[in-house]
Amino acid sequence: MELRKVANKVDFSSKTQIEPWKGDLFESPDNIFGLKLMFVGLSAYWSHDSEVDAQHLIEDTKKFGVERRERNAFWTRIQQVGLGKPVEDTCDDERKQFWHSIALVNYVPAVVADAARKDPTSEELEWGWRCFKDTFETLRPDCVVGLGWLVHSEWKKRSKDYNIRQTNLIGKEGKGSHIRKLSTDDHSAQAVHIRHPSGGFSSDTWRIPVEALRLHTRAGERL
Repeated sequence: MELRKVANKVDFSSKTQIEPWKGDLFESPDNIFGLKLMFVGLSAYWSHDSEVDAQHLIEDTKKFGVERRERNAFWTRIQQVGLGKPVEDTCDDERKQFWHSIALVNYVPAVVADAARKDPTSEELEWGWRCFKDTFETLRPDCVVGLGWLVHSEWKKRSKDYNIRQTNLIGKEGKGSHIRKLSTDDHSAQAVHIRHPSGGFSSDTWRIPVEALRLHTRAGERL
């Protein structure tokens, strides 16, 4: 699906805006983390002839995460860093509770390419920030995990206070991750970035900053 050009600018009104995944327990006292944890991927890609549906991310999260009808490394690795253990050591109920306790969104909530490893354009990223800001202020997470360096870079450029480090370096295993303050005009949350859960990703390494983020937030140091 290609973007239409209007007066040499991208017309995003023609794009299907992909809705975020919000688990049934995200805002519930039965949430397994006791807080609202949101994961933020970069964008979507779609190689089929048919047009992508707004429910694309929701349906994929049900298929690859909640029900695990098929295996997909992206969802498997998010679960492993979120729960801190391999999927093989996780029972069905625990897996379902995890996915229903979190939110998963795309920073750029649309298809930007027909294959993986193609970054959004600068115009798409600017539009993505506006979309992310709306989602962030609607879901009002307590803590946020950015998946990949580009999401991290966008937050550094656009968040009001993201350059303020809330903690020192999270150990050598955290690969330089810091807990930071992610804020917009209407909401603030604790945030950390990790490597994108694709090739070369180590769940054992990147579960450490995610766990530190949860503990730091749950300890009452909310913003």
